[in-house]
Order: sequence, then structure tokens, then C-alpha cells
Amino acid sequence: MNKNFIFFIIACSLFILSIITVNVAPIISKADSIITVDNRDVSFFEGWGNANCKKLDDDYKFKRDIRKYYDEENKKPEEDQVKRIISECKNHKIMYSLEYAALILDVSLGFICTFLGLIHYLEPGKPFEKNSGLIGLISGIVVAVLTVVYVAFSANIFSNEPIRYIKKLYSNKASLHYNGVDKYIYDYDEEKAVNDDLDTPFIKYKDLGKKQYNYDSEIFQSSKDSKSEYYHCHFNFETSFPTAIPVKYTIEANDHECIYLWNDKNFDNTSINNKFLYDRWLTSIILSVLIAVCGIGLVIFGFLLFTGSNNSEPSPSTIPA
Repeated sequence: MNKNFIFFIIACSLFILSIITVNVAPIISKADSIITVDNRDVSFFEGWGNANCKKLDDDYKFKRDIRKYYDEENKKPEEDQVKRIISECKNHKIMYSLEYAALILDVSLGFICTFLGLIHYLEPGKPFEKNSGLIGLISGIVVAVLTVVYVAFSANIFSNEPIRYIKKLYSNKASLHYNGVDKYIYDYDEEKAVNDDLDTPFIKYKDLGKKQYNYDSEIFQSSKDSKSEYYHCHFNFETSFPTAIPVKYTIEANDHECIYLWNDKNFDNTSINNKFLYDRWLTSIILSVLIAVCGIGLVIFGFLLFTGSNNSEPSPSTIPA
């Protein structure tokens, strides 16, 4: 197959994928990048680009130095969490900048290479094919490197960073489950949450697509069914939740035993914004990987055009006497 045609197809794919990614990328399209917290829509990317991470770092260092005078050996979980928050702040700023820089460059370079590939495929650009190959080679390197770095930061935040506003729930939206022995437990290691990692109770961005953090029709219908467990075992944990839970909590009115206990505010969520953000973010990561592959393709075929094209200057044998 003609290498000019392949170069054109790769550049065109890069251009189209970049346009789609710009429209679904979580930060660039931040007007729609919202999640639901306590039945309120919150934009998680607002302030990521201008956060003052240096101030957080200075505050931490000051408190750390003061603490040394009276608590030199005791390393508290709070200190580790502050370090993570500072690191996350820096990662947010990098991802914010990279998303704009990488995707806008991807669109621009994709358009330029698509245009060059088209005119070479149609052959009017044959005399400067060598220069176009060099442009494609350089563009491919820029696209591949920037996009891979962007994907690395985006995927790391998406997979590993906790959302410190949303606590983990069971798949049926319950906050607590009876362990069958002596108490109700959360869907996380409570001892670790208290003594080792304060972020343990919270979900990560990758969990936003799960049904317990979005509107779920089946669960909602069960809340209206007087025979369902939820109907009898839900509480407002802030006002009406019992202060001391027996071995197994029983509703006195009908002697209904509660295997699960639900927090009312978790059932107030009638939005699918969390799933919407999850889908957009995951899609942007997948598309960005494909963009990086297209960048590598531009490097290969740009190099082939650069090294394989004929010199545009006429050879001595063709110069008229």
C-alpha cells in the first residue's frame, strides 16, 4: 500500500480522535464534569489549574517543625495524609496543564499532518515530500510523548486517588452490614482507617461508575416496598441513627431484623452524574492511548517519507545543455 496513503490515514485518525477526546476530556469539558455529593452537584476540576500547592507544602513544613519539639518520634496518619494531599495537588496541576497542552497540540498537529498527507496522496506535493516527512516525524514524536505523559497522570489519578467526600457503600447502597457475629461493619477495614490510612473509607474516581453511587431503579423501587428490608432499616445517621446498635438491630413495630442499615442521604441520590463523569474520563484515557499509537505511526511513516523521497532538485543528467 502507498506509504503516502497510510500517512494520510494515520494523520486523519489522529485528527478525528483528538477532536473527540477534546469534547469528552474531564478537565477541558469541566462544565459537564460534575459528580453528586450529598445530592449536590460538585465540579471536581474547578481550581485544579491554579491551586496553591506551595502554600500547602509550607503549612505542612511549619507544622512538622513545630511538632518535632514535642512529638519527635510519633508519626501520625494525619501527617501521611497531608503529604498525599500535597502530592495530589501537584499532580492535579500537571494533569490540568497536560490535558490542554497535549490535546490541543494533538488536534493542531493532526490537522497539519492530515493536510500534508492529503496533498501528497493526490501528488501535488511530491516536490516537498521530504519536508513533509520530517514534519510528520517531529509531530509524531511530540504527540506520542505528550499524550503518553498525559495518560499516565490521568490514569493514575483516576485509578488511585480517593474522593474524600464520598464514603464506600455496599452494592445495595447500604452503609453497614451485620457481620453475623457481634456487630455491624462498614465496607472497608475500620482498623486500618483509624490507625493506618485515613483515606481507606473513601471511594476512588474509578468507583464513580458503580450503581451504589448513582441512581438505581431497582434499589429505588425497593425503598417504596413495605416488605423490603430497606423500608424498615433506613435512618438519618446524623439525627435518628441509634447511638448504640445491639448485636442485631430489630425494628420493634414488626420485629424486623436488619442485616443491612442504610443512610437516608445515600438514597436521596437520583442523579447519574457520577456515572457520566466516569464514562467520560475512562473514554478520554482510552482515546488518548489510541492517539499516542497514531503518534507512533506518524513517526514511522514520517521517517519513511523523509528517507525514501526523491530529492526535489533535478539530477545533473536532466539539466539541459
